[in-house]
Amino acid sequence: MDYLADLEIFFEDISAGIKEARILSASGNADQSERMKARVKFVALRSKVLIDKIMEEPNITLLETKMALLPLPTRTIKVLHAYNVITMADLLRLSLQEVTNIPGVGRQSIIALQDIVKANNLPWELLKSPGIDD
Repeated sequence: MDYLADLEIFFEDISAGIKEARILSASGNADQSERMKARVKFVALRSKVLIDKIMEEPNITLLETKMALLPLPTRTIKVLHAYNVITMADLLRLSLQEVTNIPGVGRQSIIALQDIVKANNLPWELLKSPGIDD
């Protein structure tokens, strides 16, 4: 099973669901918007199972996992964090090793990680501490 490809599909579904929920809400379809939000939550929780499996796989490196997770839209990262799919520790682990030097990492993803650190009143030094990943 290609965990990273499946995870990418889940994250695309989450991003599309968030966008659709916002459109439905703006057009006055509150019931449909709530159903779409429930679907987003369901997909996010399914992705948690996949992330747990990925973290247990010895042949999938941390860098590969970062490449799969970090180029995400800001809203998607916030949803994953809100549903405890990606914990603060996971985000810190994923953002630790100079994410700006990894090809394909979007600026919005880095900003989302910084927003989560700020929202949780964590010291910025945690993002640069070499000990977290050990």
